[in-house]
Amino acid sequence: LKMHVNYLWVVLLILAYVANFFVCVFGYYTNEWEATWWWRNGVGLTAIPYNDSPTEAMRINYAVNNIIYIEDGQVFAHLSNLEILKLDHNKLMTFPNLTAVGKTLVQLDIWNNDIRYINPNYMQTLIKLQVLGMFNNNELKTVPSEVGFSNTLSILNLGNCGLMSLPDIDQLNNLIDLQIFGNKELVIHAREGVF
Repeated sequence: LKMHVNYLWVVLLILAYVANFFVCVFGYYTNEWEATWWWRNGVGLTAIPYNDSPTEAMRINYAVNNIIYIEDGQVFAHLSNLEILKLDHNKLMTFPNLTAVGKTLVQLDIWNNDIRYINPNYMQTLIKLQVLGMFNNNELKTVPSEVGFSNTLSILNLGNCGLMSLPDIDQLNNLIDLQIFGNKELVIHAREGVF
């Protein structure tokens, strides 16, 4: 019986060391990951306050709020490393002014809003954008030809926006996923052989 108790202690000690290792390694990783996220989803915001997020935030989630517009791009001016911005499930009526983060933003989720207009000047500042999720903006109808999506886009989702036309997308050399489902009257302008 005494030998079995000793083996039990050895097994428990080994399990404690293994558990400690995983807590140290994965706990650090989780804390590092969490430190780069700023969560403000589902808190009933109607506007984004200035300097609301920590300056080191790389990923911000403002989803599931009541935000109607972001006209002043300086609301994000303190975020020099912002890569991912989630604004889905809000009440945005126009494409947000993100000029302050245009050089760093890689992914923008603005699906399930009420976007009716895209200001070409705002879109053209997003020079590193790779993923744009805009589906379920049923009032959009058209994307102005001057918009000029960034040629860095690899994923563009404009599904179920009520679109009737889409500007020339020939310059999107990195595009690997174009979602335009649910746009029943859509006409696409592209050079021959693109589709």
